[in-house]
Amino acid sequence: MAIIKFGITIVGARGEVGGGVFSANASGPYLKSWQYPVVKRTADELHQRARLAELPTAWRGLTAAIRTAWNTLAASAPYARTNSLGETYNLTGYQMFCSWARIKQTAQDSIFLGTPTATIPTPPPDVAADADESAGTMRVLVTAGVYTGNIYGYIQAQPIRSSVLAAFPNRWIFMRLWQGTPPATPSIFTQYTAAFGPLQTGQAFAVRIRRAHIQGAISTGLEASAVVVA
Repeated sequence: MAIIKFGITIVGARGEVGGGVFSANASGPYLKSWQYPVVKRTADELHQRARLAELPTAWRGLTAAIRTAWNTLAASAPYARTNSLGETYNLTGYQMFCSWARIKQTAQDSIFLGTPTATIPTPPPDVAADADESAGTMRVLVTAGVYTGNIYGYIQAQPIRSSVLAAFPNRWIFMRLWQGTPPATPSIFTQYTAAFGPLQTGQAFAVRIRRAHIQGAISTGLEASAVVVA
């Protein structure tokens, strides 16, 4: 579905309509032909589709009072979001339930089925990373922030072509949930090498940490990059 912003004339459009896709880049708005995405039916893809299919059933299984609580919370100002045209909007209760549930599913954790009370956590204050091929280590370094009680560190990572990139591709892979008191250093070596293969000296990588509430609400992320040393 396309999103169109009207002024005296149309001033912005995003999304799909009539076989076309509206978008924009540094040169301005453009329209391109829509093509059906090719998604390989890998085991992980099939697993994710199955997890998505669980959500409507889970929502219908909630009591009317709990669904009303989700609708009320989703409509409140702190949960407003911003679309690709820079306009604010609010999710429905069902959409917010699914959004939080997907965070829980990605972390291989149980979906929260109670009355939502969580506030969106504040972002992490700092993050860095290091990795050593010969020592077999890859660490996420945090020196401040609270990752205890109902709040977890939600850690993602990806290999990148250079550690000096100004912005990282949106190819983040979930590594782990972590709790601890900084300056503890959560390890992601096992998870990273399982996803991307053995460490290679000189390989650049990026990490992202977000603060996630046990119910599923999650903060924006803080990112850092590093290079694997020998």
